[in-house]
Amino acid sequence: MSILRLLGLMGLSAFFVGCGSEVAETPSGTTLWAHRFGRGSNIEPVGLAGVESGGVIVTGRHYGEVNLGGGMLPAPGNNYQAYVARYDGEGQHVYSRSFGDAFAEMSNDVAVLPDGSAFLAGSFNFSFELDGITLPYDGSDDAFVAKLDPAGKVVWAQAFGGGGSQQATAIAAMPDGGAIVAGRLLGATDLGIGNPQEYSVGAFVIRLDAKGTPSWVQILRGGDGLVNVEDIAVQGDAIAVVGNSSSSALDVGLDMELVMAGYDGFVATYDLDGKARWARRVGVGTFGPRVKGVAFMADGGLVWTGEADGNVDFGGGVLPVENESDSNTYLLELDAASNHRRSVLYGGEGFDRGQGIAVTAGGGVVLTGEMIGRMSFGEASVASHEDEYQGDVFVAALDAERNPVFVRRFGDMSLQSGQRVAVDGQGRVYVAGSAIGVVDFGQGPTVASGYFETFVVALAP
Repeated sequence: MSILRLLGLMGLSAFFVGCGSEVAETPSGTTLWAHRFGRGSNIEPVGLAGVESGGVIVTGRHYGEVNLGGGMLPAPGNNYQAYVARYDGEGQHVYSRSFGDAFAEMSNDVAVLPDGSAFLAGSFNFSFELDGITLPYDGSDDAFVAKLDPAGKVVWAQAFGGGGSQQATAIAAMPDGGAIVAGRLLGATDLGIGNPQEYSVGAFVIRLDAKGTPSWVQILRGGDGLVNVEDIAVQGDAIAVVGNSSSSALDVGLDMELVMAGYDGFVATYDLDGKARWARRVGVGTFGPRVKGVAFMADGGLVWTGEADGNVDFGGGVLPVENESDSNTYLLELDAASNHRRSVLYGGEGFDRGQGIAVTAGGGVVLTGEMIGRMSFGEASVASHEDEYQGDVFVAALDAERNPVFVRRFGDMSLQSGQRVAVDGQGRVYVAGSAIGVVDFGQGPTVASGYFETFVVALAP
């Protein structure tokens, strides 16, 4: 039995790989800093993006007043508000903003341009103002996108509504300074191009130019089932949208429909003009694998993660599991033409699911998510407490050959969930999610408020 496997079986909550005879000043995976803030009644949505010059931007929603490091931010009506905060690589506060009025607003995702400007995507259900720009309200939920300059000031903001419900759930920055935003819709919808349309249920993808003007729209039609976009990625002239659908036939804009079964994951790719390139189901499994996060590799290939119940085939053959009732984290890799490269199940005894993925400069990947029991990443294993039944955070950094660089677990006997992961221009790894209870993120126990809170943790590359 190898020493690495022995460490995993001992249930240690961290695994670190050395560097041969060279001793790094800060070992990979070491906690550099951690912040915890906000208040919610359950797991809250969170967006995360690394900054090229170093640091990270996090967005989400908070209930009541909150201090994100720059002083107390207000909450009119003591309700949910959208927030955004930027921290440098050392964890120092750069800016923090809260947006909203007396009704509930939320920001679901954030994307960053090379100069540090940021895009926010979210939803609101009554008119509100962002730095003097008033967004009109036109339905049960409306989607919004806002661009912030590197100091956090709003440059422009757009609302997309109609008599139905629209929610922006994912956003990515474009090479021309614009953005691609995606989300879900129901009923009458006005996406800024042409006349408002009536959709029973579906999802949207909108390209915005650098000034926030829509240039094209794609509608993913679910017909008889839900369509939820989970993530979106852009590289060069390619756009990838991933999500899950309970529809029996999903129209993603091609001259064909994806035949789905149950609540299945899908990927659809488009060029910069909105023309569909290819699409596919994530895989075929006992209950249908779901997808949560996607990223591009340097050569145009795609990697994504999510959860799969029981045995599953992603295109490279059936991956067997120890227990078909367990959910396991997967990593799936395709080339730019959608051919299968690699698929791996991580997990073991218990339940786990991947929820966020990022790519490192050397072709590695970083995964985060939620786990109960034991997870194995090659020679590295981590395990939750034997009496844990709610969930812990896991973070796994894998090199270009998918060997473990480091694996971390954070949690106590309450629920903690890793939702997003990002890498900045200096290689630092950031993880964000929700936590309740006393949690040690690597620098001592953090104070618990008794409510769900958002956390951001920085780890050494």
